[in-house]
This record gives sequence, structure tokens and C-alpha cells, in this order.
Amino acid sequence: MAITNNHYISFIWRNNSSKSRFSYCAIYLYHLLNFTLKSLFTFTKIFFSTFLIILILELITRVVFFIPTNADVFKYGFKKSIIFEIVDLSKFQITIVDTDRKYKKSEKTKSQKIWIFGGSTTAGYNCEGSQSSSWPDQLNILDKKFSFVNFAFNGANTDQQITLFWKEIIKYQPEIIFWANKFNTSNVIGKYNYRNKHLLNYEFSNVTKTKILKSIKEIDITLKSYFLSYALMDKILLRFNHIFEDKLNTTSLKANPSKKDIIYSLKNFELNTVEAIEVSKKYGVKEFYLVSLFSQKDISAIKKNEKIYLYEETIEKIQKNYFPFVKIIKGIPKIDKDDNNKYFCDNLHKTLEGEMVQANIIYDKLNSYSKFFK
Repeated sequence: MAITNNHYISFIWRNNSSKSRFSYCAIYLYHLLNFTLKSLFTFTKIFFSTFLIILILELITRVVFFIPTNADVFKYGFKKSIIFEIVDLSKFQITIVDTDRKYKKSEKTKSQKIWIFGGSTTAGYNCEGSQSSSWPDQLNILDKKFSFVNFAFNGANTDQQITLFWKEIIKYQPEIIFWANKFNTSNVIGKYNYRNKHLLNYEFSNVTKTKILKSIKEIDITLKSYFLSYALMDKILLRFNHIFEDKLNTTSLKANPSKKDIIYSLKNFELNTVEAIEVSKKYGVKEFYLVSLFSQKDISAIKKNEKIYLYEETIEKIQKNYFPFVKIIKGIPKIDKDDNNKYFCDNLHKTLEGEMVQANIIYDKLNSYSKFFK
């Protein structure tokens, strides 16, 4: 029968003198200490090896990112004012910006620039065939003196647009900015890592809340704040998650968000918009316009939903705080609701004729409001 170490020690203890007992205890303690030290050494070796691998990976990431960005990449994690965002990983478009520093202006181009930011209703070309355009392209037809540069893309909200804005503003300075982010403000609902979560300290209602998850998320935030390689991995995984969400139509939870969720999604929009305004002033932009595009509901006189009312309240507040630098451009054309199909290819996106109408509204308002444009 096998005798365990404890049985063996007990046997020795009962059948030997006190001196022998002491010797055996000393031997046992020696082996125990030896085992503990070996285990501690192995653990320390694994820990430092892992830490060294992480440091090497972090250094490689920063060196690689230095190529398309700037030296601020090496200050990430040490200086809280430095932000990191991926604009388009397929094109290796990375943004590293120190929000406290004013970057040197590039030489102005010959044509005067008006930059436009927004989602699919601004990106345009959402209808089939030749009956498709965008209102920025129509503005370029209406006015040859200015160059209307369209930075909008499908599904974009201000979390993504402010990233793109930072990437461009540190290199080139436009005269006027159009901020047309009306319809995608609630796209952040259900997202754990929306941009201003650390400021708003709010978690959307359909995000799982448990003590364990909360602790994991706090560790996750800390790692992303200091390690660029970890932040990169996180952003790549989030992009894949968004792609699968779109393909699987898993956004049903966002279909009927609570009023509180809507309010906080608009607070997130407000913080991003105010940041864009403050930075625009810092970089010498002359005018900033909050563009509220018309939709099929406006033409059909359908009662506005709560989200649109709250959005309009938010932009009115922003305009009040920053007027006259910031002005709102909005307008509903006099179109017969029976002609909706002529101007819209779905509830939101406009045909070529719809985009032409939208462009004319914006052009007329710009001529009326802008001192610089005239």
C-alpha cells in the first residue's frame, strides 16, 4: 500500500527520538522551501518572458505606426491628450493626435475648401443607376469657386467622423465645415466602447452588467490606455464585430431604445461636435454649420419621433453657445407628398432630384448666412 508524505512523516514522528524528529522536519522544510523557490523562479521567468514579448510587440507596433503618423505615437499612454484611432486599416490610415498641441499648417491649396462630414445621407449614391448622386457633388456643380470635399461614408456617426476630422485638420485647413450627422446619432446605442464613455460614465441598457464583467472592462480600459498594440487589437476586433452585426442584423435591440439611451447617445454626439467646433476655431476655420437634412417624414408631415426632437434641441443648444461661429442649416422643401418616389428611393436616401433639391436648400442658406462665402 502506498504511503503518502503525511503518513510517512507521522510514522517517523511517532517512532523516533526528538533529535531525529527535528532532522526529518528540517529535511521536509528544506524540500518544501526548495519546491517553493523553484516554482517562484519558474513563475518569475514566465512572467518576465511574457512581459518582454509584450514590450517587444508594443515597440514594433509603435515603430510601424510611426511611418504613417508622427512621433506622438511614442508618447501614447504617457500623455493623456494623445488619441489613437483607425480610420481605414485596409489603406493603413491611422490617426495619432495630441489634442493639446496645435500642428503646423500646411500650405493652402488653390481652391477654397468646404469640408463635409456625415453618414450615408451625405455620402450619397444610395439609389440604383443614374438616378443617384450626393448633395455635396451637386454643390460642386452649383459653385465652382469653392471645392466641396465630402468625407462622409455609410453608417458613420460622430465617433468615427471626429476621428477622420482630426486626421485631416492637422494637415490641411478648410474655410468652412458642414457637420451633417443627424440620422446616425443612435448608432452608438448598444456599444460598450463608444467614444465618450469615460466622460459620460453611462452604459447603454442592453449592455450586460455584472460585477465580473465590470472588473474585466476596467482592466480592458486600462490596457487600452497604455498599450497601443492592445488598443489596435481591440479596434480590429470591434470592426469585425460591426461587420458581423450588420450581416446578421443583430441591431434589433437598437430599434426601440429607451429615452435615457437616446439622451446619452445625443450627449455623446454633442461632445464630439463641440470638440470639432473647438478644434475648428483653433485651426482657423472661418465658419461651422450644423446641417439638418430633410427626410421623407418631413415631406409627408409625419409626426417627428422623440430622437429627432431631442437632436434638434441639442443642435439648437450648440448653436446658442457658439453663435455666430456656428449656425444651423435646415429647410423642408415644398414637395407634394405624392411625389415622394421622385425624390426618395427609400425612407431616408434621396434620388438625384432629391439631392439636387437638398443642395439648393443648403446653397441658398449658405449664401444667406455666410460672410465668407459671399
